Amino acid sequence: MSKGNPTSSVPEPHAVFPLTLLDTLPASSSVNVAWLVRGRLDTELIRTSIGRVTNKWRLLAARVEFAKNEFPYPLQLRIPLAPELDESEYKTFEFTETINTIPLTQYVQLPVPTIHPALPHHLTRHQHTPKFTQEWIKRSLPLLWWHVTHFPSSLGGIGIEDDYTCIGFSFPHGVFDGVGSALILRALEAEMYQRDWDAPPPMQEGLNANPLLEIIEARTKELEFVKNDGSNSVPYAFFTIGGIWLVICFLWRHFWQERWYGATKKTLVLPSWMVKDLVDEAKEELQNEGITTPITTGDVVAAWLYKTIYSDGTPGHHTTFLSNIGSFRVTIAPNVGLQRYPHNCFLPLPYPVLTVTELQATPVYRLACILAQACESRSPEEPIRAYTFLQASYSKTKPLAMWYHPPGVDDDLVLSNKAVLKMGEVDWGMVGGKETICVYRSLSSSVPIIFSNMGVVNGWIKGSHGSGDGKLVIEIVLNQARWKKLEEWVTNLEKQKKKEE
Repeated sequence: MSKGNPTSSVPEPHAVFPLTLLDTLPASSSVNVAWLVRGRLDTELIRTSIGRVTNKWRLLAARVEFAKNEFPYPLQLRIPLAPELDESEYKTFEFTETINTIPLTQYVQLPVPTIHPALPHHLTRHQHTPKFTQEWIKRSLPLLWWHVTHFPSSLGGIGIEDDYTCIGFSFPHGVFDGVGSALILRALEAEMYQRDWDAPPPMQEGLNANPLLEIIEARTKELEFVKNDGSNSVPYAFFTIGGIWLVICFLWRHFWQERWYGATKKTLVLPSWMVKDLVDEAKEELQNEGITTPITTGDVVAAWLYKTIYSDGTPGHHTTFLSNIGSFRVTIAPNVGLQRYPHNCFLPLPYPVLTVTELQATPVYRLACILAQACESRSPEEPIRAYTFLQASYSKTKPLAMWYHPPGVDDDLVLSNKAVLKMGEVDWGMVGGKETICVYRSLSSSVPIIFSNMGVVNGWIKGSHGSGDGKLVIEIVLNQARWKKLEEWVTNLEKQKKKEE
């Protein structure tokens, strides 16, 4: 064990699995996903289901540690391999539970409004849940922390006739990304319903190979843009990397947005008809112009958010970038099976940099087409170029910060589309859930600042036993002026819909 780690609590025998620089980059944060559910969830059934998941997929029972003496060197997992683990001596997950003494309607109206504040953190995660990966390492904690908050119907509240439950799931971002968390949730759902699922094969005792690193190392030797000394001769265009000055500028910018421009986080719950109208209109306009590029709902929603946010209040000559985070598992190796790789494996999509004037002059349907074409243009070389650039940067300068946009951009919108992962469609029906009311997602870190112009498409809400009310949930942090634009758009559509009815 290296001196940068606490004494290992992982029992023998164990496996060691190296992570990558792509895990190091988001290690300063942790992720929390939470579901607000009508009904009182049976926590004993949930707890035993999680236990079966961590027993079958033993990597989830690991501890994360530094592979070398100190951050920012890559991380690694130490994974117990014993056939049976005694939970009283070695926890494979954390599970906490509380009964809230304040009615749910003090936090959110029911039914939930189209736009409302996100739930307070104390409802979705335990107060001692780590805020960043280094804290997981220091305390040698299990990778998965579940927290349940009950709202008994006896508490009362406007329109409250049932019990409600908020169940939150937290994990270190330095270990898993969105795809990884979705794989965990699919396994849990299968266990709750006692369905078969394919657990990844167990690892070998000792050091194991990371399949993503193997692909990167093999491909790096083949590509022309890599020099003989291993450094990248073509800088990767979608990272900005720097030291303490970049950190100061970044934090000051977001502090300024929160303090002086009122940046706040809110939740959009868009009904299916609203999203459908937006997508149908875009596709119809493209068809009228004879443009055959296929566009997705994600393309249209991203284009609409991007255009609406910059529709007013930003100088026309300012450059902007939509940093839409996407997995490159299929892009880098379509035939290798990285789709089940649970660790960080994402990059910003190669969208163009646009001035505010260009953005304002581009209709949503054309902007959606531009985004779709850029996404389609991704090549297997792009992740290799990004990773070799990161390696060169870390080996030479030990940068303290990295941001997902091209250098020199004046403003950006960071967006992560989790709809394809179906995070909101976890079915809690077998453990007492009657309906999923909303799904929330948040990042936490050691810095007490909210980061503005950052959003997540959480996905579509799905109720118990396959039923659902067809709503798309989006969470985003914006300043007051930009929230006003979004709220005006939503309000106008709602008024128009009522007139038509």
